[in-house]
Amino acid sequence: MSFRKKYNLSEHLIHFLRYARSRGLPVGVGEALSALRALQAVPVTDPLVFREALRVTLAKSAAFAQLFDELFEHYWQQVLQSSSEQQQTKTSLTLLDIRKWGEGKRQTVEETQQQTVYSPYAALGRQEIAALDPATIAWLLPVAYQLGRSFAVRLRRRYTEQSRSGLLAFRQTIRKSLRYGGLPLELQFRQRERQKPRFVFVCDVSRSMERFARFFLHFLYAAVQSLPATEVFVFSTELQRLTPWMHRSAPEQFHRILPEIFPEHGGGTRIGTAFAQFRLEYAALLSSNTHLIVVSDGLDFGETTLLQTAMRRIAQRVRSIWWLYPLPVRNQQQPQTAALAAVRQWLAGEATVYNIESLERFIHRFVRKGVSG
Repeated sequence: MSFRKKYNLSEHLIHFLRYARSRGLPVGVGEALSALRALQAVPVTDPLVFREALRVTLAKSAAFAQLFDELFEHYWQQVLQSSSEQQQTKTSLTLLDIRKWGEGKRQTVEETQQQTVYSPYAALGRQEIAALDPATIAWLLPVAYQLGRSFAVRLRRRYTEQSRSGLLAFRQTIRKSLRYGGLPLELQFRQRERQKPRFVFVCDVSRSMERFARFFLHFLYAAVQSLPATEVFVFSTELQRLTPWMHRSAPEQFHRILPEIFPEHGGGTRIGTAFAQFRLEYAALLSSNTHLIVVSDGLDFGETTLLQTAMRRIAQRVRSIWWLYPLPVRNQQQPQTAALAAVRQWLAGEATVYNIESLERFIHRFVRKGVSG
């Protein structure tokens, strides 16, 4: 069976482009059209040639090339599995479909149903993570890892130095001009060193947060691997730094050893005690370039006075504090818990991240606006 027939390329290419963009690969109309032109010029019956044609047109940097490889492998493996289990509905995707998708127009009902068939994870994208059974959450861990990679890649891209900025470096320009017979064809600039931000995540792993924390810690594991300045802490009745173990162990090993690292995992909640400990023991991490992101449902059994005091002191030393709430909120209202009410005045932003779709929205919002706050 040929590669084209085996994978039904005419049906799946547009869905792969949508999938890649939703997972952090910057794919727009231009990239999509370039990919189509490249596929017209190469023999797509060869899987390796097909992959490389997409790779050179969609991945614009080494970081995005690595992300593309992960997404490509994951997507087409899922397509192969789903195609062997059920009969796919045949559709005709044209250049007009590419343009409509790139312009952000809504999908038809048929396209939405087909995309659900193509991606086994799509059906779970709107479901509450904390309400899923442990086996389903374990199955979704690759999605959490991909979202963490997407978060890291987008942040790295935002803080990449621009080559044409700053003051003209006269000596470097003259030195470069020697290869062109003295003509200054390549201008060199002195760039002011841009300080990259530090991200500190403090994640609640108490009993009420146990299922969501398992998913979200996998997200943070991927972020730590890609962003060296990222720190991860967990808390229930006490606080524990997890960053060293995330650098030493594989993802599956990390989840197995977590109860040994932090025996209080799955216990009660003392948010005030945890943040008072954080302020006293890890003050070196607090600076005007630090973004603190708290992940908790805010169900606290301790005194809110202690939490207020710690958060007020922390807010004076960091650039921003965000609170991620892992439960759905009705009528788009703000979550109402005693802990959140006690610290809301010092928060730069709040977000509900109870499912995969809401977590993707937070990534997009934070990368675009949160790191500037």
